[in-house]
This record gives sequence, structure tokens and C-alpha cells, in this order.
Amino acid sequence: MFARENGLPPDDRDLQQHVFRPTAKKVGIYHPGFGMHSFRRLNISWRQEVGATPFEAMRAAGHANVSTTWLYTVTDAAREKKQVARLWERLAGGKPSGPVQ
Repeated sequence: MFARENGLPPDDRDLQQHVFRPTAKKVGIYHPGFGMHSFRRLNISWRQEVGATPFEAMRAAGHANVSTTWLYTVTDAAREKKQVARLWERLAGGKPSGPVQ
């Protein structure tokens, strides 16, 4: 599918330069350091965002220790603020009076 001109399979640098980076730029997700590892981090993070526990994400990633999974997890500040607001509602019976920091 991605064979080089000489018919050999591409190496990861070929894919990064000619496939992944241009596509990431096109869809607006490129950042310095973007590569295959970025997809791994997204997979681990998104699993948890849709309800997987860190242990489920750990198993899916093949990690031996959940602390490795935590290092891969990308957190979302807006999501964290919503969590704080929901906790406040649960504990105080209402919404916080000021902005959630």
C-alpha cells in the first residue's frame, strides 16, 4: 500500500514524512514531535475519556504497570473543570458561585 519506488516497504521515517505528517497538518492535529507515538497516546487517552478505567487502558496498551499508562494519558483542562463542577454540585448541592479554576 505504501511501497517505495524500489518496491520495498517504507520505514517509519518514510511514513512519518510522506503520510502521517502531511495528513496531520491537513486535519489540524499536527504539533512538533507528532508521530506514531501520538496515536498511541490518543488511543490511551480517548479510551479513558469514553469511560475506560486506567487499568482497562493499561491492558489495551500492553503496559505492565498503570503508572506507565498515566504517563501516556493526555488530560483535557475543560473536562477537568467539568469534573470539579460536578463534584461541587454533589458536595454542596449547587453550582460554585465563582469560576471553576
